[in-house]
Amino acid sequence: MNRTQTAVAPQAPIHDGTAVTPSANCLAVGSAKAGRYWVREGGPEDESRIREFAAGLSEPTRYLRFFTTISPVSPGFLRVLTGGTPGSDILVITDQHGAVVGHGMAADITADGRPGVDLGLVIADAWQGQGLGTVLLELLAQRAASRGARALAVEVLPGNSRMLALFSRHWPSARRTWNGDAFALSADLAGLQQPGTVAALSRRAHQALAAA
Repeated sequence: MNRTQTAVAPQAPIHDGTAVTPSANCLAVGSAKAGRYWVREGGPEDESRIREFAAGLSEPTRYLRFFTTISPVSPGFLRVLTGGTPGSDILVITDQHGAVVGHGMAADITADGRPGVDLGLVIADAWQGQGLGTVLLELLAQRAASRGARALAVEVLPGNSRMLALFSRHWPSARRTWNGDAFALSADLAGLQQPGTVAALSRRAHQALAAA
């Protein structure tokens, strides 16, 4: 599994203070206490931005997401985080300057003989607790279902109370087992609850594109 915690943007984000304008690949636009954000698909072209994002995570956040405090900036790890492996869906959340502040991925798996996804999310420390994890979770789940996935799986450390609560809110009947290191959570994608958050943010993205 992805060993994970619980993250559109411009096509060519920059870090010089220039404001971002919505692009055609924008999936959702929202506002949080930390600022405005955009959600879009991520890929190999985001390697430098994702490397900077991962390196900037605090040790506690890094541990909850990757089950290690070692910064995941090796070429092999970055290849996974940027969708360089087949069967993975990568989403990134960026701020108004194009910097990545959230990352989510869904990797195709087979769960109990059914097509499914293994999910992982992580949000920059300054943006945590502001709803960005919910946005990524709902988008990844909806996109997985549209590709034919029927099951969802994720491993969560017992200290990751936010991810455990997030998963429980969206899948109240999720199955939870202890594997000796973490909780293995599994659920039917069809049982997703509270799917309204992303719908509103997606409408906002379309409106922003129309006005641009």
